[in-house]
Amino acid sequence: MSRLVAASGLTAHVGGIAILHQVSFEVDAGEVVTLFGPSGAGKTTIASLVLGEPAPGVCFTGKLDVAAGGRRAGIGYLPQHAGDTLNPSRRIGASLADLVRLHRPESCTGGRGSVTAAVLEVLAEAAYPVAGDPRELLRRYPWQFSGGQRQRLALAQVLTARPHLLVLDEPTAGLDTEARAGVIDQIRAQRARGLGVLLITHDVHVARSLSDAIYEIDHGRLGPRRLAGQLPATADPTRAPELESGIPLAEFSGLEVRHGSQVALAPLDLTLAAGEVLVVMGSSGAGKSTLARCLVGLDRPTRGAVCWRGQRLPMARNRSRSQLADIQYVWQEAAASFDRFRPILTQCVDAAVNLRRRSRSDAERSVLALFERVGLSPAQVRRTSSGLSGGQLQRAALVRALATEPQLLVCDEVTTALDHEIAAIVLDCIRDWQQTSGSAVLLISHLLGPLVSMAHRLAVLQAGRLRWLGTMSEAIHSHDELLAGLLAARG
Repeated sequence: MSRLVAASGLTAHVGGIAILHQVSFEVDAGEVVTLFGPSGAGKTTIASLVLGEPAPGVCFTGKLDVAAGGRRAGIGYLPQHAGDTLNPSRRIGASLADLVRLHRPESCTGGRGSVTAAVLEVLAEAAYPVAGDPRELLRRYPWQFSGGQRQRLALAQVLTARPHLLVLDEPTAGLDTEARAGVIDQIRAQRARGLGVLLITHDVHVARSLSDAIYEIDHGRLGPRRLAGQLPATADPTRAPELESGIPLAEFSGLEVRHGSQVALAPLDLTLAAGEVLVVMGSSGAGKSTLARCLVGLDRPTRGAVCWRGQRLPMARNRSRSQLADIQYVWQEAAASFDRFRPILTQCVDAAVNLRRRSRSDAERSVLALFERVGLSPAQVRRTSSGLSGGQLQRAALVRALATEPQLLVCDEVTTALDHEIAAIVLDCIRDWQQTSGSAVLLISHLLGPLVSMAHRLAVLQAGRLRWLGTMSEAIHSHDELLAGLLAARG
């Protein structure tokens, strides 16, 4: 096995301040070596030295041998936010074709058809799935692709040069779980082809999934070479609660939603029990919000039915007062759900008075107590929506929903606009309400970590289809890479 990188005693300084201390490591062909640690630990500084492009003002001593094909050109570099390296004004096919002509001229002797074939070959090397007519894909601009797709297209650009060593700096940063799983697959594929990979990440799941060896780095100091299995586990199975009730409340039966020829939800069967917390996850466009909107009567199913306590539910405008109160929806776009001319407190009290027939004074007392629970003062909630921030309106929307004493609470990215401290308060509020009332909760989220301790089951949607369904304990113990990625996103 050939050695591609050998670093010994690397020390780097900026303005007399040491930022790396006696760093030593190796990378061999066909091996993934990971530099693992928090932001600012020195990972990217090491990568810049390997690339021969240290940041301005960085001076280093020590020994560094890079033998990637005998030249620096044998190194392929994928920076953070790699999708930004794509030219936004050029179609992706034209950009890749130029690189193929430059780096693989022997593949382009047969005219335009051979160039297209070489481009498709590079996309396959980057694990980019080409379905249908490839010409349609190659005519698109970078902004017409998702973040995960752009990440793979950027890797395809790098691979046109047939590098011997890949340096990947946080290749999964900012990606949803499905896209992250795709990136992991493509890195594995490059290792199988004999490339050496120097991987920089602070994502413990990515490190455990890919690495042949791991060096933990902190404050510029590199720990000893370790195996991936020596990293701590990403989830604690004892945290997942068990459901005791199991009495069906809501049921999706053969539910299908189409928008013209586009399938938003493929036929789906799913139940939600009393006292259950069900988390629904998936990438953007997977069908999560469509599922929720069908449940609350805002989207009409193309086929199938949504039932509540065994009875088919009509659209929202035709539901009874008790049905509207029983199933409450907290929208992701909270600001749009409030009347901008009336005080927030008034609107929340009106929900309890109109749907549950409570007296106004009793409703106001309980609503103000809920506002206090989520960190909003009486003075704040007597304002109109224009006087509150997006995060404050998100909390107000939750209070308005809880004011009706629902039996099912549907929350679409309820903590998206909140910082970690306030998000924890909101989740604690939902948990306390659910456990006290015995009601059910459907949580739509892109981040599972904070929800493990309160969720009973997990449903994962992918391209409108139910990709996985099971208890949280089953998810934790599953060997499915997608689920492992969800659990690794601790938040």
